[in-house]
Amino acid sequence: MIMKNIILIVVSIFIYINLFAQFGGGSGTESDPYRIYTISHLEEIGDSLDNGNYLYDRHFRLMNDIVDDSLANMRGGRDIYDQHGFGGCFHGGGHTVALNIEADEEHNAALFYHIGSVDVYGIPDGRGYVDSLTVVGKLFTSGSNSSQRSGAGFCIGNRGTIYRCVSKLQVGHISGFGGIASENRGNIISCTNYTNTSFPTVGGICLMAVSSSNTVDCVNYGNFKIYGDATGGICAKVLASEHDSTYINIIGCANYGEISSGQLDASSSMRNVGGIIGECNIDARIISKCLIKNCQNYGTVHADSSIYVGGLVGGEIIGPVFIENCANYGDVIGKYNVGGIAGEYYGNDPLWVINEGYTYPTGRIINCFNSGHIQGESAVGGIAGSFASYCGDTLAHCLNIGKVEGSAICSGNYDYEGWDLGDSIFYDSNYYDAQMLADTSANEEGMYEWKFTSQLTGDTPELRAMLGDGWSYAEGRYPIPLGLEEDSLAMLFATPIYLYAESEEEYEDVDLVQHHFLVGTENEVSWASGSRLSIVGENATILASGNENVTASLAGYSFTRNLNLINPVTIAEQDFDDLRIYPNPATDILNITSSETISEIEIVNVMGQVVYRTEVNADNAVCDVEGLNAGVYIVIIYGNSRTSTMLSKRKFVKE
Repeated sequence: MIMKNIILIVVSIFIYINLFAQFGGGSGTESDPYRIYTISHLEEIGDSLDNGNYLYDRHFRLMNDIVDDSLANMRGGRDIYDQHGFGGCFHGGGHTVALNIEADEEHNAALFYHIGSVDVYGIPDGRGYVDSLTVVGKLFTSGSNSSQRSGAGFCIGNRGTIYRCVSKLQVGHISGFGGIASENRGNIISCTNYTNTSFPTVGGICLMAVSSSNTVDCVNYGNFKIYGDATGGICAKVLASEHDSTYINIIGCANYGEISSGQLDASSSMRNVGGIIGECNIDARIISKCLIKNCQNYGTVHADSSIYVGGLVGGEIIGPVFIENCANYGDVIGKYNVGGIAGEYYGNDPLWVINEGYTYPTGRIINCFNSGHIQGESAVGGIAGSFASYCGDTLAHCLNIGKVEGSAICSGNYDYEGWDLGDSIFYDSNYYDAQMLADTSANEEGMYEWKFTSQLTGDTPELRAMLGDGWSYAEGRYPIPLGLEEDSLAMLFATPIYLYAESEEEYEDVDLVQHHFLVGTENEVSWASGSRLSIVGENATILASGNENVTASLAGYSFTRNLNLINPVTIAEQDFDDLRIYPNPATDILNITSSETISEIEIVNVMGQVVYRTEVNADNAVCDVEGLNAGVYIVIIYGNSRTSTMLSKRKFVKE
């Protein structure tokens, strides 16, 4: 019997050694990883996983691209509920693998089935790691149950860490798709999706983010056609499920993809569409906080038949959800509950919030910025379409500079004080730019306040007191949410247009521009327009009436605002035969001569701001204009005394 056991042990050791001898070299340690060169090497990993060997703490390195042939199966695991998955470390080395993986009656479609493992309570054990790998090729389905199958670039269930990976796939008809993972219960960091899809549920990075998960510094460039359940540029759904921990973090993520409506069948409806997250449903009895921070949406969210549509988060935002220091720059179009940041913020469910002795968790939207055009049929807001609270949620320190076909900050104000829960909603220090948003008829008193562009730009004690410490302030731009201030995209959209404003009763907005105006040129932002407008440096001069698009550009990004130019107000020139201003245009020196004594000279920009002043007391003057920005200016020339009638008012161009 002893001899039989010895033989079995020897045979097992031989089989184990022989299994790994088939790789392209290496011993599987961190310093000497197994080398992966071919499809066969990848298939051996899959065979090991399917046989119950999860390769814990083993290291693999991809040595070259594998694209001449495509991988049909490297799964491991049978379904989403398996507790174990690939527990080793797969280092892609910046290489690419081509996939040709089919979802059938028993399997979903992905490179791995699971990465990492969980205990009996669903808590990840920290093992399982994949980095620096790009997947291309196809994921598709077959079989009568194929419509119930989902797909993902790297895994169906992530319980480990996926770092710096890229998805560039073609995807066939499945029920849902995540560019990197279907379910994230671990860490997805610095990953990118380029896959374009059109399914009922789509997330550019993951289909679902659940508790104990981090989705950090990820980017989506994929374009999505939406058909129903939930769609988000980063995550379709954020959910808290049983036996979970206390957090879900989605931090520093950005969406550049375009989300647009697809064709519905008779039984479908579209809802929960967001540039970053489609749906966010958190049960506070399981999880104490979902944090969405420093995220940005640049893509258009065009879901005109959908309810709960947001530039950042679509809707059914339930539970203690914290949306902080986020920005939306894309246009957002929906049907009901449409917002630049959130479509519908619901708060905690009153069916259990009011239980005696329960500590009511609260959520908030703070330090958020919108510059997109927000459109819908009802409950439309520049920050939130609707905002409901049962237990003291907060909407505060937000700034909207975009046009809204509704309310500048928030449309629906659902305050459930009737539940005897105390103060249900806290509003504090929310502002919008009245010159960029013409229609203010839907504003609700006490929720927010309007200001001129000049009052919302720069670095002044007044502005800091208004918006608080959650913002980065600098001259020549709007504040930027802290954490985004080094981003070119944030810098571009914080660049202002300064329309004419003389008083609170007399000012212009984008729908009525009669005066020449200024544009921001900080950080090398460039501007362009059509034939009705001339932009030279910071000076914009009206040439003709009509609607005109004005476009600002920086580092490959751009935004466009439409201005309605009407009968430009010009400054008449008073002509005197013996008064000369030359050269015109000027570069550094402007000469002025007259037969009468000149007491003083002022140079003003097209906004009427004095940019140069000098006393003369002679019949000629030399003005140093080298330090002025290029553009159109007005020279005002005064006679013997400052209060006397001016001799002349002339235009000149600074090159």
